[in-house]
Amino acid sequence: MNMFNLDEYKNHSLVQLNMLIVEDSISYALELEQLASEIGYNVLATVDNSGDALDIIFSEHPDIIMMDVNINGRLTGIDIAKRIIHLNIPVLYVTSFNDPKTYQEALESNLIGYIVKPVDKLTLTTSLKLLIERTIQQEGIEHKPKIFKKEDDNYIFFMKNNVYQKVNVDSIAFIKSEDNYCNFTLDDDSSYLLRIKLSDVEELLTQHEFIRCHRQYIVNQKKIRKVNTLMSTLELGSNSIPYSRSKKQEIMSIGIFLK
Repeated sequence: MNMFNLDEYKNHSLVQLNMLIVEDSISYALELEQLASEIGYNVLATVDNSGDALDIIFSEHPDIIMMDVNINGRLTGIDIAKRIIHLNIPVLYVTSFNDPKTYQEALESNLIGYIVKPVDKLTLTTSLKLLIERTIQQEGIEHKPKIFKKEDDNYIFFMKNNVYQKVNVDSIAFIKSEDNYCNFTLDDDSSYLLRIKLSDVEELLTQHEFIRCHRQYIVNQKKIRKVNTLMSTLELGSNSIPYSRSKKQEIMSIGIFLK
């Protein structure tokens, strides 16, 4: 059984998954919000009624919804989930209803998890991890070791500390191969080490503007600020990346170079 180091989640988060909490109890809503934040998720909003919930769902498009069944407003949590089935947003029910009838109704919506109150941090963490994993599998996302990417999508899901992190592909500056690992460096110079081959990363990023400039490096073409032809290096912010002579022509074709 995997043990979750909850204290590391927020310290190592990249781009957090956005969550909407729909809960009519103020005190319990605050508790859920705190738990979600501690685990490492960004809480877009916490609402107590169906009207506000639908407004947030259609305007903000959350990645995950934690939903109570009994909420304020004209619709129940299950009614909302049924109404947004076409949006394919996974719903984790957190409710005090533990009767078979309510659970059966929830099954007829886009349920992907059902937790009966009270909820502890470990239970919530486990449920969210399984929720995201199942959603990724259902949506036919391309799978590389510890990386998931939906075709034509601009986001990659990395697994880190047993939780999936959502990363915008455009925020990746370059990737460096280190033996059997790849180190992903982002715009803000934060990095993410993953056990994967550089060739697998190259294949994953085929539809994006990345170039394999060296046997050890893949760079984001949009991040290149200088091409040093004397030193055979690419300047990306404060980072200097070598490029192979065989790649020079391809690199010089990226833009217009004037002497």
